[in-house]
Amino acid sequence: MGLFDRLSRVVRANLNDMVSKAEDPEKILDQAIVDMQEDLVQLRQAVARS
Repeated sequence: MGLFDRLSRVVRANLNDMVSKAEDPEKILDQAIVDMQEDLVQLRQAVARS
């Protein structure tokens, strides 16, 4: 089992590395801002209704 655990760990590490390289931090932050602005609009509408 030790060998399979090591191989699994190597594969997961490589996949995580590929995902990290594919992500663009600026785009992620921009999307987070857009999401928060949409949430703010919805919250304001909910407060106005109550």
